[in-house]
Amino acid sequence: VTSAGVGLFDSTFDGRVTVQSSEVLLWADGAERARVNATGLGIGTTSPSTALDVNGTTTTGSLALGASGDLALGAGHTITLPTTEPSFPIASSKVTMWLDTSSNEVRFFANIGGSSYEGSVALTAP
Repeated sequence: VTSAGVGLFDSTFDGRVTVQSSEVLLWADGAERARVNATGLGIGTTSPSTALDVNGTTTTGSLALGASGDLALGAGHTITLPTTEPSFPIASSKVTMWLDTSSNEVRFFANIGGSSYEGSVALTAP
């Protein structure tokens, strides 16, 4: 143990796990890929600012937000809607949202407490 920290390394030092200054760093192919500190886990960033801070594209089979969670996008970011009817569960309700390319509308369907609701938002060219 040195003042610089503790580490586990492969034979080429390209892959390693190091502990330094109350942080855990994960390296692969000679570059830092993830860091855990008192704030959270950073993937693709050396300074996570939230519990999970990902810099780059992620892939997930589903995304679950807590009861008080919001899905917020920064400027210049988008959500791509499928052109078929996918399902997005929200709490105990089921909401379906898709892009209807035949009518240029974003369509919604919801089943809340046994009652059905539907609607759409028309899209127009700028």
